[in-house]
Amino acid sequence: MQSLRRTPTRFPFTVWGCVVALFLSVLLGTTPASAHSELESVSPANGSTVAAAVRTIELIFNEEVTSPRIIVRGSNKTLVAGTTRTNGERVVFTATRPMRSGAFTVNWRVRSADGHFISGTSRFTVKKAP
Repeated sequence: MQSLRRTPTRFPFTVWGCVVALFLSVLLGTTPASAHSELESVSPANGSTVAAAVRTIELIFNEEVTSPRIIVRGSNKTLVAGTTRTNGERVVFTATRPMRSGAFTVNWRVRSADGHFISGTSRFTVKKAP
C-alpha cells in the first residue's frame, strides 16, 4: 500500500525569502541610475548686471560634457557671433566682438556623460560704467 503522506512544501521559505529581500532593498536602498550632468555655475551669472563689455561666457558642469551648443542673442534678438569650445566640464563661448550695453540671453545645450542632452537658459545685462 502506498503512503498518502505529503511532501513538505517550500512555500513558507519562499515567502520569507521575498520578505527578507524586500526589507533589505528598502533598508539599503538602491543605487541610482546614471544621472544627467548639472550646471554648477555660469559667468556672467544668471540675472546679473555687469559694468563692462563681455567677451566670454563660461558654463561649468558637475561632470564632463560634450557636443556643446551655445546661442547668444541680444535684446533685439540679434545673434551674437562667436565660437564654443569645451574642456571636460567647462564650456566657453567667446564672442567675435565684445558684447556692449544691453540685455543678453544665453541658450545652451550639452550632452551628459550618460549620453542624454540637457539644456537651459541664462540671462544677463551689460551696462555702461558711469
